[in-house]
Amino acid sequence: EVRRLIWRGATQLVVERFPLGTGTGQARLHLFHLGGEELEALAWGDKRVDHLHCDLLTPFVESGIPGLIPVILLGIWIGMRKRTPQSAGLLVCVWPFVAADLPLATPAGALPVALGLATALAAGTGVVRTAAGGKHGRAWLLICGALALPSLYWCLQTLRGYVLFGQASELVEEGQVPRALEHLRAAGRAVAFEERIPLMRAMVQSSAGDPVSALGSIREFNELYPTYWQGWLIQFEIEAGLGMGLEGTARSALNAARLAPADPELRTLLAINAVPAVSTVEEAVEMAALVEASACQIRREDWITGMNWATRLERLSDIIGPHDEELSLMMLSEAIRCIQRVSESVARTGTASEALEMILRLTEKGLSMDESFHERFSYPIDSLIVILNGQTGSLPEDTVMR
Repeated sequence: EVRRLIWRGATQLVVERFPLGTGTGQARLHLFHLGGEELEALAWGDKRVDHLHCDLLTPFVESGIPGLIPVILLGIWIGMRKRTPQSAGLLVCVWPFVAADLPLATPAGALPVALGLATALAAGTGVVRTAAGGKHGRAWLLICGALALPSLYWCLQTLRGYVLFGQASELVEEGQVPRALEHLRAAGRAVAFEERIPLMRAMVQSSAGDPVSALGSIREFNELYPTYWQGWLIQFEIEAGLGMGLEGTARSALNAARLAPADPELRTLLAINAVPAVSTVEEAVEMAALVEASACQIRREDWITGMNWATRLERLSDIIGPHDEELSLMMLSEAIRCIQRVSESVARTGTASEALEMILRLTEKGLSMDESFHERFSYPIDSLIVILNGQTGSLPEDTVMR
């Protein structure tokens, strides 16, 4: 069932990226999200889809028409070869691996498939005998030998990289962090395409108290795999820990919010933190859609969070306002609810005047778009204003008039 959903997403990618495809190794970056909730339920929200699981489909999806042509030519060539019953049986055995899995993605899978195809296609054609002697035979051996040397080197390097990666995992479990980092650096040099290495390196460096190095590692991971939400979440947390401020962390939060699984609390938290990075109407609408009952997630005594969230929701409303009045009003309403949620703690901390000023500003914006804006709340805004006014003492006359 998972493969069916992956292949359905792959055919969608063929249409969207025709005629040149997604680019080598890029199809996997889109597959999980194209599968929708059905694929999330089968593969879990935190899983990744790393391959198309069809080596016949992959060239077409990733390279478009240029990738499809060699596959068609290979199929025609195989169809034209003379076959014995044994060689035909061997081809039938190879077919399921390349049609429904990814043997060409690893040396351990690619070598048996290559051997099976070579044996099946050479059977009964005299190629095996020709290779044993004669000028043409020696030439073929030289060519095959020349190609085999870099292939062997690549296989050994790949094997070495994954062995080091596995050993690094064991060293982390044993608490040998310095040795684990050495193994991860060496593994990264051997298999630079393996994105899990910088991800693990970032996590190890962060837990070892080296956030600066961890930030470099997680940025490397996110460049290799930009659609894995956990990578952006880790980058957001590291940046926040380094005190990079709202602007410094907001872009990571924005990327994480877009990709995070369907968890309302998590998405709301990320979307609120992403607001400083929002610069377009499209981004504002996207984040507004993720803010679900944000006021309910604020602790009543956490007045700082309440005021900050209200400010960011007001920013979303300002950006959206000229294009979607109703959504803009929803953001203003939610901003007032955030202040309402923490009104008692605001009064105790002596910041009621600031909160009252924000409520007045938000209300004026809302009334300018909808004369019945004040009716959107469980109790009238003026009651909330009276409560806060009782904590501020005398107010300037112009504020009272407002």
